[in-house]
Amino acid sequence: MDLYGHLLLLQTQLRDYVGQRRFDLYYQTPWVAGQHMQEILSLATYYGLQLCDRYNYLAAVLHLYNLLVQLQISGDKLPLLESLCSSLRDSVFLGSLPSRNYHSHFVRYLGGRLDMGNASGHQHQASRLPKSARIRSEPTGRLLPDLISRFYDIDNRCYTIDADKWADVYQAKKEGKATRQEIAKIERRIHSNSFAVSLLQLKDYAAPEFSGTFPISRINYFAIRLLCMRVLEKIASMEENRMLKRTKLSAVSIGMEFVAALLHKVDEEQKDSFRERILLPSLRSLRTSKEALVEVLQGVPRPSLRVICLTSLCSHMDRKALSDFIWQGIGPVKG
Repeated sequence: MDLYGHLLLLQTQLRDYVGQRRFDLYYQTPWVAGQHMQEILSLATYYGLQLCDRYNYLAAVLHLYNLLVQLQISGDKLPLLESLCSSLRDSVFLGSLPSRNYHSHFVRYLGGRLDMGNASGHQHQASRLPKSARIRSEPTGRLLPDLISRFYDIDNRCYTIDADKWADVYQAKKEGKATRQEIAKIERRIHSNSFAVSLLQLKDYAAPEFSGTFPISRINYFAIRLLCMRVLEKIASMEENRMLKRTKLSAVSIGMEFVAALLHKVDEEQKDSFRERILLPSLRSLRTSKEALVEVLQGVPRPSLRVICLTSLCSHMDRKALSDFIWQGIGPVKG
């Protein structure tokens, strides 16, 4: 069964679940209700990220937004995209937000590999990144929920925690992997206390993902994917005179091609200091991208005779934009 078949099955199961009255003592027990919420959240995280991993819409929009931020084109930062770039930095940007070679980083996300070039002479052996890659519908395998969400990782393990994972739990704020000596010390600590102490430690490890301005375990990735599609469609509609008439691609696919072409164009412009300093800031495609992001994320119509002023947007619109992409009704975990 493919992904869409699994989604249809999940839809049917959820409809059956909510279609039954569950007001008896068993279903209202905190443990049972919490287990059901946990299972539904885990499934939503898994299938939402699976969808985002296909066709690369999310990655395209985040790479585009990072480009605008790095070039100081974006104006005020957009909270939702800022949070996504930060939370998915390792998955989408492979560890760091690029400040140059934007297209090459995007190609690497898509699965492009290092090209060693012509090895006939030593002067041609320097490695370089490929300049293009097919935009595929197959998943890239980079948006892995167990690496993005601690809560999902623990639930997916069915709470069977090995020594390495316990080391992560007890050293949640420490950089790097634990040594053998540290793991042995943690194991002695676990065995010397009741298991309730370890469970509380496990709760403290995952609980932050349910609170704060961007609770990663409550993110609605289905809504995120739809948002990214709307951004790409908006870009295509704003470029319709130049692109739509020359292709039979869908609007979203045109938006994807636009992003890839823009990233490549900026890389080329940055190879020359004069073009980077004088010509790049006035690139029309950068303004188009900024206007599309602002209009879709903030609901601000694209003006025809005036310059967009992001600072005029009131802060409550930012908060509303964030809340639209968070599963509601699930409060922070309290001690």
